Amino acid sequence: MKSIFLLLVFLFTIPVPAQTNSTRVDTVIIAAGDSVSTALSLGDYKPIAIINDTVWTNAQLTFLAAHNSKADSNYKPVFNADSTQLIAKTAAKYYTILDPDKFAGLQYIKLKSGLHNAAVIQPYKKVLKVISKKY
Repeated sequence: MKSIFLLLVFLFTIPVPAQTNSTRVDTVIIAAGDSVSTALSLGDYKPIAIINDTVWTNAQLTFLAAHNSKADSNYKPVFNADSTQLIAKTAAKYYTILDPDKFAGLQYIKLKSGLHNAAVIQPYKKVLKVISKKY
């Protein structure tokens, strides 16, 4: 009995390492009749996935970014180093995986239905969930 007690004491005194990579889920909304979502402040987080549970008018999902503030009206399209636009494929009921390295240095983002020069209006309100991981 004493050995079981000592084992339990030992197990409960082992330090547990602090969690360093936490995740969060944020909601962004594309209003009915619009193509651009509400803004999302990233801080130390980088998006790793998008959940689209809503009916979706067929369109690619792209990203806009601003550096100064969430309310900045000067959001710009996000492009890769090879001059191609950063695109996420999505449709209704999709769970889309993202490359978090593509969001390095971005402070504020908006999601856009369509390409930078070809917006696709969503006729109904769209609620998208953005899963981000702290780095």
